Amino acid sequence: MTSRINVLYVFGVLLVSNCGSQKQNTVYVLPDGFQGNAAVIFNQSSGVPVEYSNGYRVYRIPRSGILKTAFKPDEHGGYAALKFCYASRFRGIGPTPAAAYLPYINALNPATPGVAATTIICFNYTGATQGQARADIFSVSRVAKADSLFEQREALFDQILPPFPPEDSLSASGHN
Repeated sequence: MTSRINVLYVFGVLLVSNCGSQKQNTVYVLPDGFQGNAAVIFNQSSGVPVEYSNGYRVYRIPRSGILKTAFKPDEHGGYAALKFCYASRFRGIGPTPAAAYLPYINALNPATPGVAATTIICFNYTGATQGQARADIFSVSRVAKADSLFEQREALFDQILPPFPPEDSLSASGHN
């Protein structure tokens, strides 16, 4: 009897500890007509408050392309569903039709067979971390103009995440 109670206890602990470990659905709501690189910077005390709609985390990207949010980053290896939508097509509380979402291409090179050069797509999605700072960065562009955005990403990384100290300063201070 005691071993059965212990098994149930262990099962219960495992069940409760895994309840919060599911990947979350996410939708990025972009300003109408937005094209460029965008970033979501997490754990910002003065950031935009947490917002959910229909079981999705909602990130409303401003015109600048840089959103500071109070959300903590998803620590469970990405998102269950990742969607991108222009603001005028996003339904918020009601379900947003599938046709309202922009195509997402999970690749660094968005030149994908069957996708027209004039199609606006989301691509190049990645998480970036420097020290305690964490951000998600992605690109929105017509397929034909995607290469120029890729070249601008390094500048965006430097803009939103604090740079590491130069390696010379680490070795000079004895941290090498």
